[in-house]
Amino acid sequence: MHKRVETLLEETGGNVCIQYIFSSFEELNYVIKYMIAIYLEKEKAEVMRLFSEWFSGRKALKESFFTDLQLDMSNPAVEVEFQRHESWKEKTKLRATPTILVNGYKLPDYYKIGDLQYFTEFDVNIK
Repeated sequence: MHKRVETLLEETGGNVCIQYIFSSFEELNYVIKYMIAIYLEKEKAEVMRLFSEWFSGRKALKESFFTDLQLDMSNPAVEVEFQRHESWKEKTKLRATPTILVNGYKLPDYYKIGDLQYFTEFDVNIK
């Protein structure tokens, strides 16, 4: 899915905002916290590179993937953001990964993420 997200961003020239809400089994919460720390501490290009590496197979390295990144895992902002992700999941009851939302609405199953490139120039207001 991450590769498809990258393709969408390339094809739309960055006219789409992608927001990751991380979800995992409890024993993998450390991964979510590392990903949040990457997002908070690294530049955008570095975030995208690291996310790409992780999702393209380097997740097999588990925690060792993160060891040389010099992330501040004691930063309270990491825990605050982690709790926001947890609260969002509880509130929405969405747990399946990946789940694609467009303006807060679940992308219907008959659409694929790549189809969003055709909708980027519309001004849609849903009431």
